[in-house]
Amino acid sequence: MNWKMWIGVGIVAAILVAGTLSGAQAAPAKGDRAAARKTNPARAEMILQASTALKKLGFYKGEPSGKWGSEIRGATEAFQKSRGLKVTGRLNQDTRTALGMAEGPGPKAAKGRPVDGADNP
Repeated sequence: MNWKMWIGVGIVAAILVAGTLSGAQAAPAKGDRAAARKTNPARAEMILQASTALKKLGFYKGEPSGKWGSEIRGATEAFQKSRGLKVTGRLNQDTRTALGMAEGPGPKAAKGRPVDGADNP
């Protein structure tokens, strides 16, 4: 290797060491964030509470599992419509309150965004 290549190797090594020592981490890939949301225990608990409440009220026919899907979204939309709420199919604060769920902003997903929607109930 010539001297230019050694300089390049040294720069790359210095960058890697600096990143490791500072604790800096690369932002997770989009798929990693989706996987993190799917395994978020607070999210699963919120979905379980909502699906249980919707089942008791006759809107959800499945077995409450803590997993989001088209059936729970449809049940959420039907509930929202029946209560005169904005029909979003999401477990937003108004819907959670109407279901008698605990008050609060709900669980947080990646970057502190509230969990709210089909992919983020």
